[in-house]
Amino acid sequence: MTGIELLIWGAVLVAELLYIGLVILLTIEEIINWFNRVTHKVPADVGFSVAEALSSGNYKVVQGVFNRDTNKITEGRRMDVKELDSTLKNYHASHKVVIYE
Repeated sequence: MTGIELLIWGAVLVAELLYIGLVILLTIEEIINWFNRVTHKVPADVGFSVAEALSSGNYKVVQGVFNRDTNKITEGRRMDVKELDSTLKNYHASHKVVIYE
């Protein structure tokens, strides 16, 4: 795990993120659209998503914006997701944390 991934994990643990509720299908387009709505275009900001497969077959997904200068999450949301589209499944197949720059 890289340093930024460790910082994001730590920030996710202490951050209070907006809980969205059950999402039937989470798509890469929705991930990108959310980033476009909330990002302030600060060079130190990176987007991330963390997906964890649950024993129920659903996923717990945290999406946010992390500022590398302050080591803080500036935006975030948590979702319970029934299914990920194929692109997100591929992104998260080998990495729980995906960074979007």
